[in-house]
Amino acid sequence: MRIRPGAYIVRDHRVLTLKYTYSGGIIYALPGGNLEFGEELESALVRELEEELGIRCRPGEVLHVAEVMHRGENTIHFIFKCGDFPGEPQLNPAETKAEEIAWLPLSELDRFTLYPNIGSALMLAEAPVFLGVIEQPRY
Repeated sequence: MRIRPGAYIVRDHRVLTLKYTYSGGIIYALPGGNLEFGEELESALVRELEEELGIRCRPGEVLHVAEVMHRGENTIHFIFKCGDFPGEPQLNPAETKAEEIAWLPLSELDRFTLYPNIGSALMLAEAPVFLGVIEQPRY
């Protein structure tokens, strides 16, 4: 089982994502990554944001927790609301295989395949925190 903290970062009604192309199609992932042994959720997220995007953004409240069962692996996602940060994110190819940074319109998140696939929940102001097992399109 993997534990993955992710960041929900919004600027000008757009959500920060990372674009990946797989044989099954395009996936837009919320920035974040897996915990290392002994690491806390918030510390892991801060580290991943700095390593992959060169940004310093402190996690706030947990918006959603969701389970993804995909490719024989169970991953629990903790999605943290993160505030704004100075500067612009820049991909670090040594730390991520993402192709590009994509700011997706918040009002249209349900039109994109997200990882984790919680675009509809992010669009709702009153969505439940625990989403349970979510359907993740293949990639």
